[in-house]
Amino acid sequence: MPHPSSIEAYHLKLTGSLQSYLEQLISDSRELRTQRAIAGSNDTRDPSMTHDNLPAEEIESSVQNPLIRNRAWFFSHDASALPRYVSEASSITFAIRLCQSLRGDDVSPLTLPPMRQVDDSSLISLLHAETQWPPLAQAHLLVKTALRHTSPLFHLALRKDTLDQLQDSYHRTALDDTAFGCKYFALFALGEVYSTPFLVSKDGPVPGLSYYMRAMSLIALFPENPSIFHIEGLLALALYSQFLNRGQTAFSLVGQALRAALGCGLNHSLPADQSVDALRREHRVRIWWTIFIFDRFWSCKLGLPAQTHDEDIHVEMPSNLALETYQEQFADSSYQRAAIGLARISGDIIQNIYSRSSHLGSFLSRERKLLIKLKQWVRDLPDQVRLRSESPSPKHVILIHLQFNYCLVLATRPVLLHVLILVSKADASTAVTNSPVLITLGEACIRAARHSLDLCLDEWTDGSSSIYGYAFPHYVFTSGLILIISSLVPFGKTSDFTYVETVTEMLRTLRIKGSLVATDLFEHLQLIRRDLEGGCFATDSSSTGNSHTLQSELPVSLNSGLDSTLSDQFDPDGAFSENEPHMTTEMALHEPLMQEFLAFPDRYTGLLNGLDTISAGNPDGSVWPALQLDERSPSSNQ
Repeated sequence: MPHPSSIEAYHLKLTGSLQSYLEQLISDSRELRTQRAIAGSNDTRDPSMTHDNLPAEEIESSVQNPLIRNRAWFFSHDASALPRYVSEASSITFAIRLCQSLRGDDVSPLTLPPMRQVDDSSLISLLHAETQWPPLAQAHLLVKTALRHTSPLFHLALRKDTLDQLQDSYHRTALDDTAFGCKYFALFALGEVYSTPFLVSKDGPVPGLSYYMRAMSLIALFPENPSIFHIEGLLALALYSQFLNRGQTAFSLVGQALRAALGCGLNHSLPADQSVDALRREHRVRIWWTIFIFDRFWSCKLGLPAQTHDEDIHVEMPSNLALETYQEQFADSSYQRAAIGLARISGDIIQNIYSRSSHLGSFLSRERKLLIKLKQWVRDLPDQVRLRSESPSPKHVILIHLQFNYCLVLATRPVLLHVLILVSKADASTAVTNSPVLITLGEACIRAARHSLDLCLDEWTDGSSSIYGYAFPHYVFTSGLILIISSLVPFGKTSDFTYVETVTEMLRTLRIKGSLVATDLFEHLQLIRRDLEGGCFATDSSSTGNSHTLQSELPVSLNSGLDSTLSDQFDPDGAFSENEPHMTTEMALHEPLMQEFLAFPDRYTGLLNGLDTISAGNPDGSVWPALQLDERSPSSNQ
């Protein structure tokens, strides 16, 4: 048996050799970048060099978010109003940038069609209406409907207590607590919009609007010492505002709830010496995290900075209590915990991909770190939050997986748009096929969009989608944008345009039935289709043939080892094929090339932009040779 000291000496020698090698690798990479910078400043590059013959690492190191420009974008439809800020993270902005790319026009002013929403004048006309409490039986049904549709992802109130207090309130002669009334009228509004068939609303373009405005009138004064009823009412009002297509109003109401919660210390754990029972403690915890989820999810869709900050949160996560009354009041905490994890990642995506702040590391290295977080989120899901393959999944499970796919699309669609811009240039299409990183990230985006649309189609055919809701048409529209691009890029499928036809029909149907959100998104989709038919891709009538031709130009490591993954993407008949494997949430992040990309060591992400970034023709078939050296050397020497 070797002496311990000799083993120690061996490991020290091995570690020293490996460290020296890696230091030399980094030094060479830095030297190369310096030489390139000097060459660029002296303008010594051959002017005839085009995108076609640029090395892959230069193509990848130039990748930035094409949605982010030097200046923020504002527009105004009303000269008397403040110009409105439009974030690059919003799907509407992505749609407009997509129109530009389809036209091959990057210089014309951006235009935004007027939004379809319940306007201020319509709301003001209802502000002073004396909307009465509904009959008790109807009130009971409305509240149960509201709580059933929002739980378990969002916790708006204690279920049993809310129904019991509603019953008691009808036996009182007077209700002086305006926060109490606000909460219930907001729940009535939600209950009505969730349960009313299309085009039968009696009080405006959206069911429940009179209840909503009655609730709004009861919170005209922000209390100095807000009650839990006040915060619950604000959250219910914020959620209903989405049905009115008033995203800014919803975000502002969540901001009010957040500030009230901070003033009450909901972001802190209650000390043991506070005389609050376990049930009320858990209620505080879940209300706080609902605020957090609303803030992060909605700021993600609007592209606005999150109002909650992780460093200010000192409260425990939701938990399942060992109490007899627990299930009467709460849903299983695992659903809200999963939503919290996804909400954190949503905030990270906005900060790292769409912020104008300076960042450490390249754009692609930040992409990689976000995708690792998304992969970890999927890995940690408990069984009850996973999609079922043998039977239909509950609606709340489908919703959280739709949000996951949306996060994945949001993180990667700048890369896909970058690819489309390259493909639109005659001298750059081959450069795309020489870049495994761009193909890998673009494929992940497309797969997530396909999976989302499959889930939405299941909801549609089951009759589970809400007519007036915001989330469903938004997920459908977002997926449709990605699949338009998929039909145009070499690693996509021309048959994905079949999906786009389905998206158009779904939004058209929701529009006819009265959905304000779908009306808005349908018009944007029509503009995109117009630019697609008349833009720089209109003459490309042989897209399928081009895709097959470009397949032969792919790097050896992509074409030889991925028969069941990337190569399948060139099957023009696969969009609705019965032979298509059952799609899962994990699929987009479990392709072999994606696995290699995600496994690149954290401390060497800078090499993604250096000499050893990517070499498609490596003898061992590896795509990231630096990764293989870093991981194989220790084991091969031992």
